[in-house]
Amino acid sequence: MESKSLNSYTVIQNLHHSRRFSLYHARHIQSDKEVFIKTPEAFRARDAELATVLLSEAEAHLQLNHPNIRACYESLEDSGSAYLVGEYIAGKSLMEYLMANQSSVHLDTVLTWLSELLQAVSYAHSKGFVHLNLNPFNVMVDADLHLKIIGFGKSKTACLNGEDSFYTYHPMLFTAPELFQAGLALPAADIFSIAVLAYLMLCEVVPWRIDLLLSPEKQKQQSLGRAVIMPEILKKDVPDWLFAVLLQCLKIDPHQRYTSADELLQVIQQRGNVVLESAPEPVVPGIEPIAEEPETQPTEQPILESFNEIAIETQTEPISEPIITFEPIPEEEPLLVMEPDEPQLPEPDEEFDFAGLIEPVAEEPTPMPGLDTVPPLELPKPELPAVESLPAPEPDPVPVESIPIPDKPKPIVNATTGYVNWQNRQEAQTGSSGLAKTFKLLMWFSLVVILFILIKYVAFGQRYRFTKVADSLQVEIPQAAPEESNLPIDMVSVPSDTLVMGSIAPEADDDEFPLLTMKIPAFLISKTEVTQKQWLMVFPENPSKNIGLDLPVDNISFYEAIEFCNAKSLKDGLTPCYDYYDTEVVCNFDADGYRLPTEAEWEFAAKSAKRHDFFIYSGGNIPEDLGWFIDNSNAQSHSVGSKKPNQLGLFDLSGNVFEWVWNWYAPYSYRTDDPFKGPVNGTDKVIRGGSWYSPASSMRVSSRDFAKPFSKNSYTGFRVVRSY
Repeated sequence: MESKSLNSYTVIQNLHHSRRFSLYHARHIQSDKEVFIKTPEAFRARDAELATVLLSEAEAHLQLNHPNIRACYESLEDSGSAYLVGEYIAGKSLMEYLMANQSSVHLDTVLTWLSELLQAVSYAHSKGFVHLNLNPFNVMVDADLHLKIIGFGKSKTACLNGEDSFYTYHPMLFTAPELFQAGLALPAADIFSIAVLAYLMLCEVVPWRIDLLLSPEKQKQQSLGRAVIMPEILKKDVPDWLFAVLLQCLKIDPHQRYTSADELLQVIQQRGNVVLESAPEPVVPGIEPIAEEPETQPTEQPILESFNEIAIETQTEPISEPIITFEPIPEEEPLLVMEPDEPQLPEPDEEFDFAGLIEPVAEEPTPMPGLDTVPPLELPKPELPAVESLPAPEPDPVPVESIPIPDKPKPIVNATTGYVNWQNRQEAQTGSSGLAKTFKLLMWFSLVVILFILIKYVAFGQRYRFTKVADSLQVEIPQAAPEESNLPIDMVSVPSDTLVMGSIAPEADDDEFPLLTMKIPAFLISKTEVTQKQWLMVFPENPSKNIGLDLPVDNISFYEAIEFCNAKSLKDGLTPCYDYYDTEVVCNFDADGYRLPTEAEWEFAAKSAKRHDFFIYSGGNIPEDLGWFIDNSNAQSHSVGSKKPNQLGLFDLSGNVFEWVWNWYAPYSYRTDDPFKGPVNGTDKVIRGGSWYSPASSMRVSSRDFAKPFSKNSYTGFRVVRSY
């Protein structure tokens, strides 16, 4: 710095005022370079505590020299107050950027920004600085869409000073649990905060269901007991590997996260194949490196333009209106007896061509002066078939005076009868031609409309079909045979008893209570999740993404699961349970075939048919011994039955893959006629048991999740039950 005096700067703009600090955009007088100045708010200008905090931040940034960390040029003390002079960033905070765009950030951009954040944090950690307060307000997006971290050197309780806002997330939600609960300042805290930032960029929300009307402290406490929301529930397309990485970063225990920011950076670069742009030269402390950056925002494509591009890409062939043309009518043909030839309708499976149906109408020539003396061309009058049953009535006399044709030559009237001579229309000139032409056009237009209706609703309309073909006409269509021989499914008997459904434990989610008490009839349930080998006993193709005969079948929807139940029932000589009524699936619980368990049956089996004293997970309290989840699955499913069973001898009710159940999802407080069968309709089906893709909290016997019945993924399967 050339000068250590505050008089060396001219304020250009007030950027922000809070209860503690004021931010200014200024210019260095000697070099004319733009800078950023931070100082305590005017009414707290002589606050020694704030001055100490600001000087600590300045000292940290003076020692950090990285392109993704805001550079600090100097710290000043003037008139009892402190000032931080640093790099001016022509941009906005990450939170302002996300709110302005109102959509999730593209995956490539998120991976690039993650790499920039991790490089900066890894560099800072190597210098002995842990941020502890990484949140979208302490990350800036510059004009070139690169990220810069601000706020190193603050105290570990700085997040408590965030101002409440009803439209943004409080900085406390991005704080690591060990820092919030025990005040532990570990490098792993920055890894946790970066994962929350990444989830926010990908999904537009924080990773947990949060009641924003609560205080920030209660919001944070609420997040510690909530499972991370699966992106599919939010209809966000996040790669499985990336979600698994974020889940590991969001562990409550800091020792279960990645050991360092550098290790996480390597995973992001290797798995995401991120091509990083070459990093700019490090900023040297001093005012000279500050370059003026235009305050421009990235150009956004107009919605209408992008919609048109999508329409152009998806359109196969332009659709044009049919050209309707008319056949010319001979001038000498009597109007009252004109009958056009009936067009030949095409066969129903042929393409109908309106353009070739009717010829264009020739313009009727306008009579020119001086041509009224030209004798008309005599044409033979067309003969019409005689109609014996309906003789043509005598035409009513039409006096010439009743046809008002101003400024037009009058038609020639027969001297004997006093009627117009219609057999020679040329002699009548054009006095009535306009009226006749209009009538003809209306008649032809009506004819075209009638033809269109006939073609659409008669020629191409729906025809009656025979429900059964004669034996001599039946043709057997060969189908691919299943790859595996049909074998019975190994089932375990569950006795009848009373179930107390739900949980009021501290770790329970808010959709697990109030508790429901209901009688559960005895039933049979498959010992394991339906495997790919069992699926291939029924269907010839394996839909799974994780391939292996002993692995649970995955990547199937709710509807495909019930199709398997019906098909397997028929193969085993049982009565199918499912049928369709209109567009709804109905279940006959009295049938002896295979079906999906109800939510109550599933929880009763997971609790080992115990009314009280059941375990947290199905079979015990140590999740690693009982199922595959995000901590031990290596991001894939595993062979069924490879973990310990519960007291009924059932495997994988906790972990491996989520399991479809029959019920529509609804809170337990939702009143239904039959709690055992659940609501009669809904938008999402319940899935139970957790998976290799989810944390251990989803494996709890009372934990509930849900998904659209048509959705499919690599971590959802099912098991079957049978009624006695």
